[in-house]
Amino acid sequence: MGVEWSQVGQRINVVDELRTLDAVNSGMDPDVRAITVATWRSLSGMQHGHPYALVLNSDVHTRETMQGGERRMVAVNDNALQGAAVAGNLLLAAGIKLYINRCTRPA
Repeated sequence: MGVEWSQVGQRINVVDELRTLDAVNSGMDPDVRAITVATWRSLSGMQHGHPYALVLNSDVHTRETMQGGERRMVAVNDNALQGAAVAGNLLLAAGIKLYINRCTRPA
């Protein structure tokens, strides 16, 4: 795969790596590339429990005042979900294309 052994055990910064992928750099329009990277970061924030990501990707449906604060019911924002699905699909399609190319070309 062209990776030095000293690099194998190093921590991977996925956002930095996403920006260097050929499928992202050469295969995407610059605006789509920026949106894909931003979507990845947003989804990563949700995965890691960061409140900003929840607020960014959610709609507030009910708000109830209570002693010491508020209780809110939130649900995923349809546009955010669709955008994440499109970005994920683009990356998946690029990965499948790369996999097919690597498996079908002569060694």
